[in-house]
Amino acid sequence: MGQPGYDAQAPSISALTLGPDWWFVTGNQDVAALLEPLRAEHHISIVDVSAQRTKVEVYGPNARTVLEHVWEQDLRPAHFGIDACSQGLIAKAPVIMWHCCDGASGCYLLFVRSSFATHLWEVLTDATVE
Repeated sequence: MGQPGYDAQAPSISALTLGPDWWFVTGNQDVAALLEPLRAEHHISIVDVSAQRTKVEVYGPNARTVLEHVWEQDLRPAHFGIDACSQGLIAKAPVIMWHCCDGASGCYLLFVRSSFATHLWEVLTDATVE
């Protein structure tokens, strides 16, 4: 099940800035193939980390409240608006968080190393009870 208004079949690519000259590119197309023409003009390195990350979608009217229980950074809209992304820890698990869409119900995508996915899910589940 996806986010409200989210079409998983629609072609999409997003580039999240993680640092100077460091991007996390995500989408449902062959990103490497789309970026290949840039290699002739620019010095870039493309590393496929899709097998290393699990995507967890957190959305709904209480999404931000749940995440605030476990996230170390300020998630208020003035500080972490739409299309903001950041790296941090949730219960010692390294996570890339992206505030990906607007609306009454917040939408966040969490990219976590696959070995931490079950741990992250349990932590988020516990946070929903609080």
